[in-house]
Amino acid sequence: MMRAVLKKMKTGFVLLTVMLVMAIPITGGGIELYPLRSNPKTITEYKRKMYNDAGKVVDVPEDLGMSYDVYYDKEWSGAILRSITGPCYYVDRDLNFKLLCSRNTCAAISFNGEAVVYGQSEGGEKAFYWYDVEKDKSYKVMTGYVNSATLSPNGKKVAFVRYDGKNSSVFVAEKVSKPEPVARGDYDVISVSDAGEIICSEYLGKFYSFSDGQKVGIGETDSINQYCLNNKCTQFMFVGKNEKNVYFYEFGMGGSEMVYEGSVGTLKPGAYHVRQSNRTSSLHQDIYDTESLLGTVFYGAKLTPYMFHGVDKEIEQFPARSTVYTINTGDEYTVMIAQSSKDNRTVTIKKYKDGECLDEKIFDDITKESVACDERGRCFYIVDDFGVLYRYEDGELKEIDKKAKAGGNDGMKVNVLDGLLYYRKGADLYVTGDETKPTVVAENCDSITSGMGTEYNIFYYDMSGKTHILIYGYDAVSY
Repeated sequence: MMRAVLKKMKTGFVLLTVMLVMAIPITGGGIELYPLRSNPKTITEYKRKMYNDAGKVVDVPEDLGMSYDVYYDKEWSGAILRSITGPCYYVDRDLNFKLLCSRNTCAAISFNGEAVVYGQSEGGEKAFYWYDVEKDKSYKVMTGYVNSATLSPNGKKVAFVRYDGKNSSVFVAEKVSKPEPVARGDYDVISVSDAGEIICSEYLGKFYSFSDGQKVGIGETDSINQYCLNNKCTQFMFVGKNEKNVYFYEFGMGGSEMVYEGSVGTLKPGAYHVRQSNRTSSLHQDIYDTESLLGTVFYGAKLTPYMFHGVDKEIEQFPARSTVYTINTGDEYTVMIAQSSKDNRTVTIKKYKDGECLDEKIFDDITKESVACDERGRCFYIVDDFGVLYRYEDGELKEIDKKAKAGGNDGMKVNVLDGLLYYRKGADLYVTGDETKPTVVAENCDSITSGMGTEYNIFYYDMSGKTHILIYGYDAVSY
């Protein structure tokens, strides 16, 4: 069985645990699927349909056309759907659609989901509006053409760019306050913090911050979408020109600091990947649900993972082509490094604080394809060479199943939306979670994957080669 070698400096791991409450059984294809929630919390869109986790399905309004953007709040409990220069809708957790305007110029939803802003251009009128989700009421913020906007994480402040026919200017405002000018220029607003601190980009790939009347040049990039922010929008991390070097900026600094020198693959922060983008015509994911970007994992040349611990800390390099997962809960972060080679088939789990390793555990007899992470920041899953499935949390291993499929990327996946693990056992597909015992989802499962237009749901192939997508646990689409 699994052998553990422990190098102990401090005991215990602190991980965030979120409990799932399930009800209302759903059945399909002769298989009783795991129960869904009776009180819907999260929603998702796939192929012009909206789903919630109570099993409700609603068609997307036809006037959005075939191409539209979907932006979610932190919990995926509310979203905006907008067609560029077409209609803009808000949809709540019960899948009720509200038309905000018939012709929009931009739109954004706050991280906490309490506010939505949108630019309107219809009937000869151009204006910028604030929609209060709880009150179901829109407020006019300013007249004029607005083509870029973003809300603060707490939904109290908005930064936007208004074009007056000659010049563009950046403004900051609250719901019922008079907008205050911040800067003049052709900018795209990226973020605004709860305190009103703003980060913008310029057309030629230059980043700037604006705070207390001060403008700071952050740096230059030609990888305009290779950046990320923490959940307070006070920290900013980006890839430099020619896809080289990684830079870090935090409000209060005189400029950005280079924290990694060299070619960069993908900037992949080690925290829950929240689909939150406020930039016009962009589907890139920007804001990550962690207070600190410390503990960030990204990939350099030859798929070598690196970790950023801080401006004054050394970059930590992990073995090339290893699988690295991170759980970041604030000033502490836990990292799982899985590697497989002729000489090394191990999983190492480390706990860090302030860039220092506090605790390290090493597990043998595991291929790197037999690990998975609950990307909402709860736990890791491991399958050893003997097919035993473990859940790793708070420094302890808990045995979940004795006959899970060991090895292979097609053997286990975590659904980002519900935090549940899907895995193969024999020819059946199972699901499990912190409060969900292993339950059969489908029979005759050949392999599991994710992607195919959405990375947030699980796909599986049956023995005949037919493809199925599981949305909130039931076989929603097959083809």
